[in-house]
Amino acid sequence: MAHAHKHSHSHNKRQLWYEWLVLFVALPLLAWWWSPMRMPLLIGVALYCLWMARRKGIRRRRRFIPPTFKFWLAIRMVLVSLGIFAFSYWYDPTRFMDLPRQDMAMWLLFCLLYPLLSALPQEFIFRRYYFQRYRPLFRRVNTLLVSSVLTFGLVHLVYENWLAVALSLGGGTLFAFTYAHSGRLSWVTTEHALYGLAVFSSGLGSYFYTA
Repeated sequence: MAHAHKHSHSHNKRQLWYEWLVLFVALPLLAWWWSPMRMPLLIGVALYCLWMARRKGIRRRRRFIPPTFKFWLAIRMVLVSLGIFAFSYWYDPTRFMDLPRQDMAMWLLFCLLYPLLSALPQEFIFRRYYFQRYRPLFRRVNTLLVSSVLTFGLVHLVYENWLAVALSLGGGTLFAFTYAHSGRLSWVTTEHALYGLAVFSSGLGSYFYTA
């Protein structure tokens, strides 16, 4: 009986590795290489994760949060957002705040839709789903965090520029840290949305466009 249980556990873990490799390595690389299929592949990954989350009962897990965490998170969000604007002005001053200056209506629409249609799905997949679904694959929490950051950066290869990948790795590190210490999808989505809006408002949004 013990041998059968061990064999079943090993089989399930192997299947989990296959799923992880396909969803978070193979398909993002395929989307980067095969441009006509980028959006269908990425949408397919998102739908699969949502379906599996419902099937496996992946939900919010309550945990103790130090009282000062929210305060320092708010401070960090303000400082990082200001840093994004400063970097944009230094790196590409010709595009600084080009979206709100050139098309205010489009910028306002983006501000309304980005948190719901982009930040929330990404954080659900790369934080809540990823942390709970693939925890058995990584013995240490830090290894789980690093793998989440790297796969988050990998999927941004579709934008075909180093800046998008670098910013995604930096942002992914902060998002993984926030979720690992809070377990709150709402908090990490708010952080992601704020940085994303700073990127697109400051003039760096053109580096996150793909055909």
